[in-house]
Amino acid sequence: MTTIYDISKATGFSPTTVSKALNNYPDVSEKTKQIILKKANEMGYIPNSHARILTTKKSWIIGVLFDEKLNVGIKHPFFSAILESFKKNVEMKGYDLLFISKDIGGDKITYLDHCKIRGVDGVLIITSDPNNEQIQELINSDFPCVLVDNESRKASSVHSDDTMGCYLAVKHLYSLGHRKIAHIYGSRDTFAGDLRYIHF
Repeated sequence: MTTIYDISKATGFSPTTVSKALNNYPDVSEKTKQIILKKANEMGYIPNSHARILTTKKSWIIGVLFDEKLNVGIKHPFFSAILESFKKNVEMKGYDLLFISKDIGGDKITYLDHCKIRGVDGVLIITSDPNNEQIQELINSDFPCVLVDNESRKASSVHSDDTMGCYLAVKHLYSLGHRKIAHIYGSRDTFAGDLRYIHF
């Protein structure tokens, strides 16, 4: 099994530099990182997850909390596309995903407790109800959180530009000669639905 010492010998870089490059430390130049990563790949290097956790003090796991009222689940076309893209990008950075639930082995727990038990490094939250008590508890915790299609003063957020989306849709329909244009904005209980209603 290939070790960082084997990669160090093959590249001429110290074991410390190899370790830092493999763990994406910012104090290793991009050129050096690429040389080491290429050689590690050629040599079939597989990182030891326990050693990596001890070295970096990170779990390399990002939690995904998916909670929506429509009961469509992961099959929802919009959110499944988001999750697929998110999965692809975090895996490129060396992270694994873990779905956060309120149930571990039949025992009911909070979202926050699940995150603590698994030791996740951060949480992606996709929810139609950000005011849910347990979700708020997680947002207000020490875990870095990113909300999708919602906003919070306590967490980062990523959402569609619904105002521009409405404008472009109406502009397109108008250019085709349509004058009686209906607007289906969704539920005003949701962040996106409310924005679409306000800005249409």
